[in-house]
Amino acid sequence: MTRPADFEIREAARTTFETPVVVEAGAGSGKTAVLVARTITWVLDVGWSRHADGGGDVEDVAVRVLKRVLALTFTEKAAGEMARRVGKALKDIIDGEPVLGMPDCPFPSVDPGDLRARAAACLVHLDRLQITTIHAWCRHVLATHPVEAGIHPGFEVDAEGLAQRAVVDDVIGEWVGQAFSDEPEEDAMILATSGHGPDAVWEALAALVESGVAEEDIDPDPFAENRFLDARRDLEQPLQPLVESTQPFVEAGPRLKLGYDAATWLAQVREELGEADGFAATRAILEGGAADAALKRIGAWARGSFTKGETTALGDHGPPDAETAATFLQNANIWRTLEPDLMPRAARVLKALLKDVRRRLNEHGVVSFSDLIERTSRLLGQGRTCDQIRGDLDLLLVDEFQDTDRRQYDIVGRIALEGERRPSLFLVGDPKQSIYGWRQADLAAYDRFLARLRETGGVEPLVLSVNFRSVPPILQEVARIMTPTMHKREGLQPAFQPLQASQERASEDLFEKGDRRPVEHWVSWSRATQKRFDSTPAEWARDMEAEAIARDIKELHDEHDLEWSSFGILFRARSALERYLRPLRDAGIPFQVEGDREFYRRREVVDVVNLVRVILDPNDHLALVGFIRSPMAGVPDAALMPLWRNGFPAHMSELDHDPKAMANVRDAITAAAQAVPAEAAGVEQVAGWEHALTEAVRAVASLRRSFTEEPADLFVERLRCLLLPEALEGARYLGAHRVANLDQVFRKIFEALTRTTAGTETVLRELKAHVEEVHPEKTAAVGDDDVDAVRIMTVHMSKGLDFDHLYLPDLHRTGKDGVSDGTRVVVTEGVREASLMGMPSPLWGKIKARERDVRTAETVRLLYVALTRAKDRIVLLGRWGDPDKFGSGAQKSMADLVGCRPGSWDIILRRWITDPMAPPFDYDEHGVRWRILPEASGLDPTDVEQTAHALDVTAIAAGSAAWLSAAPAAAARAAMSRVKAASQGSHEAFVETAHDREEDDQDPVLTRRAPSESRPFAREIGTAIHRVIEELNLDGDPEDECARAQKRLAFDLADLVSPAALDQATRAARPLLDKLAGSHLLARLFALKHHIVGREVPLLHSGDGAEPTVVGAIDLLYRDPDSGEYVVADYKTDSVPDTEGLSSRARTYVAQGEAYVGAVQQALRLDRPPRFELWFLQHDEAVRA
Repeated sequence: MTRPADFEIREAARTTFETPVVVEAGAGSGKTAVLVARTITWVLDVGWSRHADGGGDVEDVAVRVLKRVLALTFTEKAAGEMARRVGKALKDIIDGEPVLGMPDCPFPSVDPGDLRARAAACLVHLDRLQITTIHAWCRHVLATHPVEAGIHPGFEVDAEGLAQRAVVDDVIGEWVGQAFSDEPEEDAMILATSGHGPDAVWEALAALVESGVAEEDIDPDPFAENRFLDARRDLEQPLQPLVESTQPFVEAGPRLKLGYDAATWLAQVREELGEADGFAATRAILEGGAADAALKRIGAWARGSFTKGETTALGDHGPPDAETAATFLQNANIWRTLEPDLMPRAARVLKALLKDVRRRLNEHGVVSFSDLIERTSRLLGQGRTCDQIRGDLDLLLVDEFQDTDRRQYDIVGRIALEGERRPSLFLVGDPKQSIYGWRQADLAAYDRFLARLRETGGVEPLVLSVNFRSVPPILQEVARIMTPTMHKREGLQPAFQPLQASQERASEDLFEKGDRRPVEHWVSWSRATQKRFDSTPAEWARDMEAEAIARDIKELHDEHDLEWSSFGILFRARSALERYLRPLRDAGIPFQVEGDREFYRRREVVDVVNLVRVILDPNDHLALVGFIRSPMAGVPDAALMPLWRNGFPAHMSELDHDPKAMANVRDAITAAAQAVPAEAAGVEQVAGWEHALTEAVRAVASLRRSFTEEPADLFVERLRCLLLPEALEGARYLGAHRVANLDQVFRKIFEALTRTTAGTETVLRELKAHVEEVHPEKTAAVGDDDVDAVRIMTVHMSKGLDFDHLYLPDLHRTGKDGVSDGTRVVVTEGVREASLMGMPSPLWGKIKARERDVRTAETVRLLYVALTRAKDRIVLLGRWGDPDKFGSGAQKSMADLVGCRPGSWDIILRRWITDPMAPPFDYDEHGVRWRILPEASGLDPTDVEQTAHALDVTAIAAGSAAWLSAAPAAAARAAMSRVKAASQGSHEAFVETAHDREEDDQDPVLTRRAPSESRPFAREIGTAIHRVIEELNLDGDPEDECARAQKRLAFDLADLVSPAALDQATRAARPLLDKLAGSHLLARLFALKHHIVGREVPLLHSGDGAEPTVVGAIDLLYRDPDSGEYVVADYKTDSVPDTEGLSSRARTYVAQGEAYVGAVQQALRLDRPPRFELWFLQHDEAVRA
C-alpha cells in the first residue's frame, strides 16, 4: 500500500489519545477513513487494554469498550456510512486484509490471533458503538434525564413543526377573543390599526416558535434610553470615513450635481447627529427628499459605480470605500424604518404569547430539533448530570465540526474540556467547507473553540492535504481560483490550503477525449449579437449553457460509453433549474434532481394524500375531486359534472360497508356514465372509466373499514395494495423516483397514525398543511446506485459526493441579499437584537453587517466545495464581464471570483472581442480549455441595438416551414407511450409492439383486434387458457383439476367475447383444453409444484430514460430441480404447421424474453440471467429461447 505524503499526520490523528486532536481535512482527503482508523485503534488496542482487566470473556470486554465510544455526525446518512465502514474494517482485520487508512501492521504489540478474536467480538456487538447525529444523541440524553431537564418523560420530537403550529393556532385564537373583546388590549389595538393585525401576529409567533426562540430572548424594551448612544455610535462609525472620502465631491461644487448633493448631505448629517437627543430625532435627520436622493447615490458608490464627473473630481484621491458606503447605507435604511413606539408593543405582545406557547408545548411533551440542542446544553450546565454523562464515555469523535453552531460547541466543550474525568476528544472538519451559515453554522465559534484548545493544551490542528478524489489539473485549477480569493479573516474565513493529488490519481491517464480537457471554461456569450460579454442577457446565457451541457453529456455517453451517472450538474440556486432540464429531456437524457423542496406538490404524492383525506374525512369533497381524477380512478373531467348532478359526493360521504350505500354510489356512476357525451374531450382515452371508478370506490369503502378496525401498519399496507399507486407511478417517466416519493409519504402517514398524540383530526390537519406547503419536504432519493441518471443538485447538497464529470453552470448568478428580516431574534455574545414583524431594533444593522460578511465569505467556500467535487473533468460555465475589471471591487458572483484567477485567460477573452475571426476555443498556458458557446437553438439572435427594422418575409416563411416539418415528429414524441407491454392477453401482441410500426398502424397494445378467419377468437382463447392454468390447484389431482377447468371455461370466456359469440368461442377452446389435460407440459407443471417461485408474477420493469417502462405478467417462474437456476416460462397458444417451425416462432419472442429475464435478474439481484422457456401448448413442447 502506497503511503500518502501526509502519512505521519494521519498516524498522529489515529494514535494520539492523551490530548484533544483536531484534524482539518481538506476536500477529498479521506476524513471518514481517519475517523474509522482512530475508532478501530481505540477499540482494538488502547481502549481494549483499559478494559481488559474488568473480567469476563472477550465479548464482555468488547461490549465494555464499544458502549463508551460516541461518534457524532452531521447527518443520519453519514452515521450509517461510518458504522458500515467500521464494520468493514473489523471484517478486513478478521480476514487478514489491509484496512483503508491504516498502515500494514497497525497493532504490532497485539498478537495476530488475539487481534482477530477482538475484531470478531466487536463485530458481533457493533450495535453497542454509539454512532449517531447530535440531535439523536441529545434526544437520548433528555430521555434518560427528563426530570433534571424539566421535560415531559414521554416527550416527542415535532420534526416537521406541525404540532407547534397547532398550538400557535390555539393560542392566537384565544388571544384574539380576549384582545379584541369589549375591553380590548391597548397594544393589540394599536398594532392592528398600524397594519399588524392577528394574521401578522400569528406569522410572527410561528416564526419565533419554529426558530427556537425563548421567552427571555425577547427584549420587552428595545428602545430603552441606555441603548441610544450605542445605536448612534454604530450609525456614526462608517459615516466619518465616508464624509472624508467624499470631500473632493464637495470641493468640486454644485456642477457635480448628484455627487455634490450626496456629499454635502453626508457632512450635514454628521453635524446634526451630534445634537440629536433620541431615536425619533435621529430618524428625522435621515428622512426627506434630500436623504432619498443622497442614499440612492451612496448605493451606487457601494456598487463601485461613479460618474465621469465624480471620477475626475477624485483625481489622485482613492474612491469612497464600497464596503464603508454599503454599511452606512444599510444602517441609515434601518434607522429610517425604526418604530420606537410600535416595536416595544409588538415585543410585549409576542413575549407573552410565546410564553404561553412554550408552556403548552412543555405540558404536551412536544419539542423541536432546536429544543433538543438548547435543552441538552442547559442540562449539561448541571454539574452532577454532566459528570455522569461524561463518566460514561472514553472516546468522543465529532465529524463535520465546522458546521456546528454556538450551542453545539458548548455541549462538546462541557463534555470534553471540563471536569476531572474527560473522554478523549477528536474533532474533524474543514473550515473551508463551512457552507451552512443559514443553519447557524458559526466559524467565529469554531475559531473560539480552537483558541480555547490552544490556550488550555497547546493543541494545533493537524492538516490533511492529500486528495484521493481529483486528478492534478483539477486541484491546480482549484488553487489558481482560491489562492487570490480565500484569505484568513478571524471568525469569518480560513486561509486557503492547497491540495495535493494522491500518487494513484497523479499516475492515471487524464481524460482528453477529442478536444476535451480535465479543466474547461465555457463562456456564455452571444458573439454574433453582443459586443461585450456582459451584454448577453442572462436568460440567453443560461439557454446556451443548458444546450451545450446536454450535447456534451449525450456525446460522451453515446460515443465514449460513459454511464449517465458519471455526470453531475451543480447549481448555486434552483431558480433557473427548469431552463437546464428542458434540453436534457429533449435529448432523452435521464436525470434525477436531488432535494426537490416541492415534495408535497408532486402529483403522485398529492394523489395519495387526497386518497387518505377521502378515507379519513368522508365530507372532504375537494380531496374527492383530486382522487377520482388521479390514475387510481381515472375519471375524465367531462364526467365530473354528471357525477355531481347524480349525487355522487353525497353518496361517497355515506359510503361504508353497507351494501346499500355502495349500490347508491354505483347507480350514480352508471347514470353519470350515460350522461357523458362520447365525443367529450379525453373520454376516448379512458373508455370504461366507470368500471375503474367503481372498483376505486370499493377500495375506499374497504379502506375506511380498515382504518377504523385494523392496526395502522395493516391499514397502510392495504392503502398500498388495493389501488396499486406505486405500480401506476412506476410506469411513468422516472418511475423509480416517483415510487421512492410514495414510499416516503406512506412512511409519513404511518408515523402520523402511530404517534401517541395523533388522532384522525391531527392526521388530516397535518396532511392538509403539507399540501399547502406549511412545511415543504425534500423529495425522496432512490440511492446513488439505483438509477443510471445524471445527478442534479445544489452545491449545498453535494457535500460528501463526487462526480466523474462535473458541470458548474450559471456562475454569473449573484446571491440573494440574505435572510428576510420578517420576524427574527438573534442572540450573540450576550446581545439581543430583533426584527419583529419587519420592525428592527436599534442595533439590527450590526446583525445585518455580520450576515453580509458571512454571506460574502461563504460564497468563496461554496465555490471551493463545488470545484472539489470533480474527479476527472470539470466544466465551469458563466457569462463573463469586462476582463479589465475582474479582480477589482466586490465579488458578488462565482464568476467574479473565478475572474480573480491568474493566467492568460484575459488575453483569450480580449482576442475574442477584438477579432471576430478568432476561433471560438483556445488554451491558456496551463492547458485549460476556453470555449465560446454556440447560440441556443431557441434564441432569437436579433441585434438588440437595431430596435426598428422591416420584417423578413422570406426568413419567416422558412422558419415556419421548418417548424411545420418538425411538428409531426414532435407530436409523435409527445404521444409516445411511456409504457410498453411485455405481454397482453395471450401475449401475441408483444411481437408487434417490439418492432417499428407504420404511421397508420394502430397500437396493438391498446386496440382490440378482430378475430382472424384462420384462428377465430385466438386472442380470447389464449387469455382464457392462461386463466385456467393460473387457477389450477397443483396439490390436487390433474384429471380433477382439468375437469373443473372444462366446467369453468364458458365463465372464463364470458367477459372476453360478446354473448352472441360465447358458444362458438367455447367450442373452439375445448380442443385445446382437452389437449392440455393429457399433455407432458401439464404433468411437468404439477411435478414442479415444490420448485415454483411464482405464477402469473406481475412485471413492472422501470424504463427511466429513453426506454419505456415494460409491464406484463410472467406466467411461471421456477427453480430448475436439477441445476437450481431460475427459469422463466411463458405459455403460448400459437399454432404452427409443424414442430420444426417452433424454433423459428420462438425467435420472434426474443424481445419479450429479454424483458422478462432482465426484470427477474434485476429484482432478485442474480449474478446471471435466468433461463427463458416457451411452452407451446398446442404442440406440447417446451422450447428454450
